[in-house]
Amino acid sequence: MNKTLKGVMLTLFAGICWGLSGVAGECLMLDGDITAKWLVPVRLLSSGVLLMIYQIFVHRSRIFEIFIQRRNTVDLLVYAICGIMLCQFTYFFTIEYSNAGTATVLQYVAPVIVMAVTCIRERRMLRCIEAVCVAMVLTGIFVLATHGNINSLAMSGKALTAGLISAVTVVIYSLQPARLMKQFSPLYLLAWAFIIGGVVLAVVFRLWEYHPQLTLERVGLVSVTSVVGSIFGYALYLLGLKSIGGARACLIGSVEPVSAAAFSAVFLGTGFTACDIVGFVLIIATVVILSFESD
Repeated sequence: MNKTLKGVMLTLFAGICWGLSGVAGECLMLDGDITAKWLVPVRLLSSGVLLMIYQIFVHRSRIFEIFIQRRNTVDLLVYAICGIMLCQFTYFFTIEYSNAGTATVLQYVAPVIVMAVTCIRERRMLRCIEAVCVAMVLTGIFVLATHGNINSLAMSGKALTAGLISAVTVVIYSLQPARLMKQFSPLYLLAWAFIIGGVVLAVVFRLWEYHPQLTLERVGLVSVTSVVGSIFGYALYLLGLKSIGGARACLIGSVEPVSAAAFSAVFLGTGFTACDIVGFVLIIATVVILSFESD
């Protein structure tokens, strides 16, 4: 298998892992006694601890190296709390009030936000194709949120707000750690980000006060969100990224909302209207267009 094909396959499986993880989270929250306030800190802490155990064998005495310089510590806290933690929480909060397919599609507004940030940094106007992408995303959000009826929302206002915040946090965790990535391995940063984010959410939501019934099936689903979604998903994506570059990885990674919607329909019987499909297509199409444009 050549390098490019290997990178494509790794990135493809990463998107599928993330889609499956979202649906597993949706399954856990169906009965109401498990919410995003419990699931996300548990997911982050379990993923972080597993990754940290791996890092201990790799780095050994250098586990706390990132905290030696104050700037690195501040950058890590921003990455962990404003990026990873908020992204995970708002994503699963959106699932709680809608479904995995819709939550994942709303998160894919992120590439358009990245484009806008780039224009501001470069002090230039949007190019024609970029303006078209913005229009497509705004139309897609409108169709998903209203189903064409401007007098009512087709989804919860909480879900729409959290989903769009999730997209913003994707931008933060994608762009903010660039300096740290030059000094430390991505998995090392993720281990600390997961642990820090998990501890903060556990304290904020008083995790110890939640006592959901944990059956063998539920433990398995939590493991899917933690191991398959967090560890395998991120690891496969980062490995694929090295082989095929950011633009193609972003393009192939857009299989995530498709896989989330498909898994949600197969395992949970979630129904999507024609308006939902139109909204999905408009938003995912912008990712494809921007990916080819950046090649």
